[in-house]
Amino acid sequence: MTNPLLCEPTLHAAFLVDAWGGRSDSGTAHPVYIREAADPALLERRLAVHAKLVGSRLATRHERSQVEAVYGALSATDLAMVRMFGLPGLRTQQDAPYRQLGTTFNSVEARGLIRGEWPGRPVFVFLDEILMPDWLAVGDPAVINGHSAVLPHARGMHALEQVAASGDRERFLRAAGATVHYVDPGVDTGPVIRAERLPEPFGYESLWECKAGAFKLAFDLLTQVRTQLSEPGTVLLGTPQPGDDAPAFRRRSFDHETAGRATAQYTTWRTETKEWGRRTG
Repeated sequence: MTNPLLCEPTLHAAFLVDAWGGRSDSGTAHPVYIREAADPALLERRLAVHAKLVGSRLATRHERSQVEAVYGALSATDLAMVRMFGLPGLRTQQDAPYRQLGTTFNSVEARGLIRGEWPGRPVFVFLDEILMPDWLAVGDPAVINGHSAVLPHARGMHALEQVAASGDRERFLRAAGATVHYVDPGVDTGPVIRAERLPEPFGYESLWECKAGAFKLAFDLLTQVRTQLSEPGTVLLGTPQPGDDAPAFRRRSFDHETAGRATAQYTTWRTETKEWGRRTG
């Protein structure tokens, strides 16, 4: 079964886009819809940069500037993913058709096009945008999201980082990982299909590498769920999330000061964990 992916035009999302490429058993390429203004020339330059620098850790300023030219400023997590995994080599338009559908997927045009082109198919998403209830109309196929934290312990934007900033170590340990879940009208409140924790959340060099590990795990789980659903007759029943007092974090609450506090807190936890390991080892 061929399944569409809706995603952001970010470097870290490119790791998912790369994994999403290829063809279904029917021979049809899995499509990728990108939330950005249509600019075919930019898309071609982006694909060319990935083809040229595939596997690079962007160790030189020149290499980094080439990537920034097609993505804009890179986040600390973008850079951590590249250091850990190397730049992904995006597939060509023939193997993974990319469509830039504008700056929102909530327009009537975007929703109608995707549902119209893929009737009866689940829609997979990795987005910073909250989809409007029209996407969840009764009778429509499911929308399935990849979230870079274990639900219900950290919902919303920059969730894992904002848990770190709060200083709640136990919640951070519960939240460090990833979830694939059905989308409902709430913020990351839908039934859980798959969830896994990072085995050693304080084993990374920084908070940003930990977040990169959570992104990679989310992408792996999302592609695994897609594969499961491609089997004829497969139905994946999500597990309702238990009640939890976790807030739904918002993008605007994650400012420079909060990021600094989160980074410092993670470093403290990591140091404490290493010291405890030396004492008990």
